[in-house]
Parts: sequence; structure tokens; C-alpha cells
Amino acid sequence: MNLLKSWRFWLGCIISLLCLWFAFRKVPLAEVIQALAGANPLFLLAAFILQAVAVVSRAPRWLVLLDKRSGFANSFWAQSVGFLFTNVFPFRLGEPARVLVMSDRCRLPVMQVTASAIVERLLDVAANVIVLILVLPRIQMPALMKQAGMVSGALVLTGLGFCLSWCILDLRARGSCNLFAPACPCFRRRKSWRSGESSSSAFCP
Repeated sequence: MNLLKSWRFWLGCIISLLCLWFAFRKVPLAEVIQALAGANPLFLLAAFILQAVAVVSRAPRWLVLLDKRSGFANSFWAQSVGFLFTNVFPFRLGEPARVLVMSDRCRLPVMQVTASAIVERLLDVAANVIVLILVLPRIQMPALMKQAGMVSGALVLTGLGFCLSWCILDLRARGSCNLFAPACPCFRRRKSWRSGESSSSAFCP
């Protein structure tokens, strides 16, 4: 009963209805219903279960990147908000939305959460490229598409190499800064140092 009396609950319902209307306002519902009626319900159920597993499995992975042992609910709902914004709004606005929600709910610096989201996407791209490399030799496709796959693989390797280099250099930089910080107390109060420290902690906790 307390939930029904909360203005936040009703505001969330109104926003959800507006988002659903915005998403389906130009969708021919009659054709969608006809297509669903002719579909195999087992495949629809399997797709729903796999999508749910994918969303749930992303929550603990993000916590690992943030070096947090608790907060599964916060991570799950932040991911869900990101999916909602990505599906409703253009320009993949779900990425900054989930970063802001996670930063607010877990009381973490925005730079740290942003860096962890970048690493997470690099891991997703790396997994897709690995699958692409395994599939390419077994299918017939134009040479241009194979070249695109090779370029994607090179970009992923470059990104992962950048992250690894960041971790190595960050460990050395932290050691050097910790040596000079006592001699220069104002150094640790600089915003640039705090921003760099919070963002690098996502790459190397």
C-alpha cells in the first residue's frame, strides 16, 4: 500500500507509459500481432530467456570491473535503464544514462564508472570479433567484408593494448606520485589528479 501512495511510483509509471508510446507510436501493431501469431512460441520463449540471462549476467560483470563485491540490484537496474534509453532514444543515450545512474546509486565518481563502461564495451567487441574470426573461414563473403573484419580485430587489439598499457603506467604513476605527494600537499588536491585517479581505478582497481 505504501508503494501505491508514493508519488515516485506513479511518476515512474507515467514515464514508462510515455516511453512505450514514444517507442511504438509508428509501429504497425496489426502487422506485429500477425507476425507474432505465426511465430514459434518456443523460439520466442528461448529468445526471452536468453535475453534475460544476458541482462542479468552483465550486472556482476560490471561490479567486477568496478571492484565492488555488492550492489547487484544497483548494477542490474542501471543496465536496465541503459537498455531502455538505447531502445527509445537515438545516439545510444543509454550508455551515459546507465553511467549516471550507477554513479548516483553506488556513490562512485563518474569518471570511474565511465572508464569501466568503456572497458565493458571493449570486452563485448572483443567477444564479437573472436566469434567473427572463427566464422569467417567457414562462410563465403565478399573480400570487403573480410577486410572489415580484420580492421575490427585490429581496433579491438589496439583498444585492449591501450587498457593494458594504462594499467601498467598507472601503477608506476601512482607509485611516483605517492613519493612526491608528501613534499607537495597541493598536488593531491588538484582536480586533474583526482579525476585521473578515479578513472584509472576502473582499469586497474
